[in-house]
Amino acid sequence: MTTSITAVDVTTVQERVYRELRGALQQGRLVSGQSMTVRALARAVGTSEMPVREALRRLIAEGALIQAPNRSFQVIPMTPDRLVELTRVRVALEGMAARLATTNVDQELIETLTRLNAEMREAIEPTRADDVLRANQEFHFTIYRAAKSPQLLELIDMLWLRSGPYLADMLRGRMDAREIFRRGTVVHGRLIRAMARQDADGVARALTLDMERTAEFSMKHLTATATRPRRAAIAA
Repeated sequence: MTTSITAVDVTTVQERVYRELRGALQQGRLVSGQSMTVRALARAVGTSEMPVREALRRLIAEGALIQAPNRSFQVIPMTPDRLVELTRVRVALEGMAARLATTNVDQELIETLTRLNAEMREAIEPTRADDVLRANQEFHFTIYRAAKSPQLLELIDMLWLRSGPYLADMLRGRMDAREIFRRGTVVHGRLIRAMARQDADGVARALTLDMERTAEFSMKHLTATATRPRRAAIAA
C-alpha cells in the first residue's frame, strides 16, 4: 500500500547546529581569529544555548576553535608555523586522494569539475567571495569523494575545517587575492585535463601547485596582517 506521507527529518537540533557552524567554518563565514559567544550564536541560529554549547565542544575537539578565558570562543588564528604544517599535511593527503580518484574517472566527473571551475572563475571578477569559496571547495571535494576512501575523506574534511576560515579571510581582506584564485582556475583546468587522461602524476602535480601557490600568497598576507586587530563580529 502506498502513502502520501513523506519521511521526516530526524536529525537532532544539536546535530543541525553543529553542521551549520562547521559549514560556516569551512566556507569562511567564520574567519580566522574571530570571537563569538554562546548567547550570540544561539540567537543567530535560532535555538537555545544548549545545542550551541555542544556544537562548540565538538569543534574544539576537532581543533577548529579554542575557548577564551572570558568564556567566549575563538576561531583558532593562523600562524606561519601552523600554515606551513597544514599545507604540508594537505599536500600529502589530498595528493593521495587525487591519485586514487584517477582510477574512478568517468565523463560525469570531468563535466562536474569543468562546471565548478567555470563557476569559480565567473565569481572572481566581481569578487563574490562566498561563491568563489563554495565553488573551490566543491571542486576539490568532488575529486576527493571520487577516491572512494571514506577515512581519507574524513581526514581531509578536518583539514579544511582548520584552513577554510583563513582562506576566506585572505580572499576578503586583499583585493589582489583575486589574482591567486584566477591562477587557481588555470591550474584547475590543467588538473581536469590530467584527470581526463587518468594521469595520476599530472593530477598530483597540478594539485600540489595549486596548494603551494595559495600557501605562498597566504604567508605574505599573514605577515602583512600580523598586527591587524581581529574582529569579533558575533558578540553577546
